[in-house]
Amino acid sequence: MTLQRPLAICFDYGGTLVRIGYPEELLELAGEELLASLGVALPPGRLVLGSFGQTVDQMVDRLVAEAHRRNPLREVEIVGLYQLALRQLLGRDLGRDQVEDACRVLQEPWGEAITVDPEALPVLSGLRDRGLRLGMLSNAPYPPPTMRRTMARQGLSAKFESIVLSSEIGWRKPAPQAFAALLSRLGVSPERAWFVGDEMEADLLGATAVGMTAVAAPGSPAFGSHVPALRSWAELLALVDQSEDPAGL
Repeated sequence: MTLQRPLAICFDYGGTLVRIGYPEELLELAGEELLASLGVALPPGRLVLGSFGQTVDQMVDRLVAEAHRRNPLREVEIVGLYQLALRQLLGRDLGRDQVEDACRVLQEPWGEAITVDPEALPVLSGLRDRGLRLGMLSNAPYPPPTMRRTMARQGLSAKFESIVLSSEIGWRKPAPQAFAALLSRLGVSPERAWFVGDEMEADLLGATAVGMTAVAAPGSPAFGSHVPALRSWAELLALVDQSEDPAGL
């Protein structure tokens, strides 16, 4: 399959460029730190899992999932969901600043559980060397400062001209508004941009619907012959090298 040569290539984050583990011990430590900073004792019988940090995390995940089921294209206001979870567990309300601090403390462990695909970084550099603009679009309901610190530590931030998080724009893939926000920042039309992702509906169908070329990331499920599927990250460079410039451009 020969594709039209892109001006920009855009990527999903979780499941595409990175793999996400579960920071059980770090969440436990973060929960203990949070309780100490608040100066409160946890009422008996409130834990769902083995630690306060894990329990808050599970409750917030459930609230996020419920909100996304009600409105899958709009992003949640994560601090408000932390406030609900902490109120239920502690039996009292916390101030907004306290909730924001709690959100930060309990989100930081996740940065240690996210690992970049080791083959991805050199390929991103190879794409930049070919003069392509790189963008990232992530369905990330979590606090943008925490997400961006993690991406900077991973060496990803420096590879991209623009990174758009759903928590910043309020829209989630496959909403066309989410793709439009990234394309606008990159300054390219959808016809001259590719989108590489691992989820059929959010990434590949969403990108195709706005006129982008969808490419399945390495390790993705089989999506059919209508979507180019990468067996390795190196194949993305080959796909770009084999692409053709449209007439007159």
